[in-house]
Amino acid sequence: MAQLKKKYFGNLSGRFGDAVFRQIGDKNYIAQRPANYKVPETQEFKDRITRFGLSAKLAKSVYGTPDLQTFWKREYPEENRLFNFILQANYPFMNPDGISSNPMITPDENGFGVRLNSHSISDSSVRADIAPLGSSSGIDTGLETRIRLISIILLANPLDVNYPAFHLFTLQSEEQILSLDDPMLFDMQLSGNQAEKVGRYQQSKALFSLITSDNNGNLFRYSSTFYSS
Repeated sequence: MAQLKKKYFGNLSGRFGDAVFRQIGDKNYIAQRPANYKVPETQEFKDRITRFGLSAKLAKSVYGTPDLQTFWKREYPEENRLFNFILQANYPFMNPDGISSNPMITPDENGFGVRLNSHSISDSSVRADIAPLGSSSGIDTGLETRIRLISIILLANPLDVNYPAFHLFTLQSEEQILSLDDPMLFDMQLSGNQAEKVGRYQQSKALFSLITSDNNGNLFRYSSTFYSS
């Protein structure tokens, strides 16, 4: 049985493919399933594995983004189980073809609402045009003076069958002065590697969340997750 030295995925337990994960104390271990174990051949089982894998990729992207992780910690303070919590929260919204409606890159229960007027994903940038937030958002502009956009991009349906079925990456915009009365336009440039990945897939989807902060960079509030269709 091998020990996982670095907890990229939080605490793990259960089975995935030919691997068995076990948590003993604060350490994670991985072992191979017994040789006589027969993996089910049903489509239902294959779909469940695909959904789990995609949910794990999304949880990894969220957990690996410090500001998003901060907000999840506020809602779920048990840090050693946070990755699993994010994975489980999003698993119901996964399907074998990608992410359906209502995924969460922030804990949506306390997020303010956002209306996405339009968006675009190209091989050079991701743009989002957002309607004014208005006073109903509950934002206190006396304290919350800055705002920026975080996006997790999901790529699906690869052009080459040798590519992974899905690829995710995270983008963050520059800060803007926060105004509740004006629309906002965010334009996030892709790196060369990200642009290359976009070109390898036929479908793309963007998951967005707005984050507010004060003049010193202290985080205050986040929006519910909103996304491209």
